[in-house]
Amino acid sequence: MARFRLRTATHELELPEGAFTIGRSSTCDLAVDDVLVSRRHLLLRVAAEQLLAEDLGSRNGVLINGLRLARPTEIHGGDCIQVGSQEFRVLVLDSSAADPEAGPKTGSQEGVPTSRVQPSGSRRLDPARVAIEPETGDTTAASIHSLLIAVADKAMNLESPEDSGRVVDNLLRSLWGAIARGVPPAEEHLRGTTKFLLTLAEKTTHGSWLDKLFELYGACGRVLDDTTLERLHDIVRRIKYSNPTALRAYLEVLRRRQQTMNANERFRMSRLESLLRLVSPTS
Repeated sequence: MARFRLRTATHELELPEGAFTIGRSSTCDLAVDDVLVSRRHLLLRVAAEQLLAEDLGSRNGVLINGLRLARPTEIHGGDCIQVGSQEFRVLVLDSSAADPEAGPKTGSQEGVPTSRVQPSGSRRLDPARVAIEPETGDTTAASIHSLLIAVADKAMNLESPEDSGRVVDNLLRSLWGAIARGVPPAEEHLRGTTKFLLTLAEKTTHGSWLDKLFELYGACGRVLDDTTLERLHDIVRRIKYSNPTALRAYLEVLRRRQQTMNANERFRMSRLESLLRLVSPTS
């Protein structure tokens, strides 16, 4: 008899037979703390030899191997389920075989049965066989950034600084991950993130959101645009922002590439120098 598990980057979870729900609500079988996830997001129907996935009308949808789930669909070992920013790999357990990677086992480890875990990596959903719809555009980091920006926009409109902050932090983690891999953020994603950071600094009066803005642009090596600089000067005065550390570090990054800047970039950099003097008159 087949048994099914969900694997994340750090955990594995065995699926009991019957209905298994994933969502943000504490009433779900697996509660996920992720603002991209709906309260009741995904239903997994677990049978002896079959696993079916059904989107429960979630706001942001479910992806199976990068394809959008349209109606109840059979899932196989090795398939990847994406719910919000969470990814789950489906594993099939066969209690009659040993795990070739781990070697022979004589007992259970941390509650995990001693059966073999078989990720059938060669099996993938066939668009001709199952009810799924292609996701528009690619489903790499860029599409995740776009999704996060859309959700952050909704949270801002709902006037919920706490939810907005959590979404923007997720967005920043996604952008930092791309930068670490040598992938510069798309202009539209950088603009969207900038807008949210400025709005959060205004609404919460917490200067840490401005710190994050300067750190992000420093990592990208880009000079803030004129509109952002205008708004920054206004926000700095209104929230009494007085910690120059992140801004000073950002300016150091820009000074190292000053010789390659055009006239407009150098002018905008001079405005950042002026902002630093406003934040810290002794600088």
